[in-house]
Amino acid sequence: AGRSKLSSIYVSDTNNDRIQKFTSEGVFVTKWGTGGTGDGEFGSPKDVSVDPNGIVFVADRNNNRVQKFSVVQSRLFELLVLLYPHRPTLNQYRHCLG
Repeated sequence: AGRSKLSSIYVSDTNNDRIQKFTSEGVFVTKWGTGGTGDGEFGSPKDVSVDPNGIVFVADRNNNRVQKFSVVQSRLFELLVLLYPHRPTLNQYRHCLG
């Protein structure tokens, strides 16, 4: 799970191939993602992290990539996809995500 500086909590829902967002009180806000290999689709998202600017990073394990998202005026934008030869976790590649 990742936490933004605005106290939102992001959870990787691995079995359902999606990311869920909650308030700091645990109230559901939104979700995104579905199974697949396209932009915004996941293959067992393993880890999620949020940087100080609110950028959301998702370790998309079975697709061997990290996807980077931004939320602007309640719209989700995919910013970047980083491909890796092995199943990524964010701790392994934190130096690349800045």
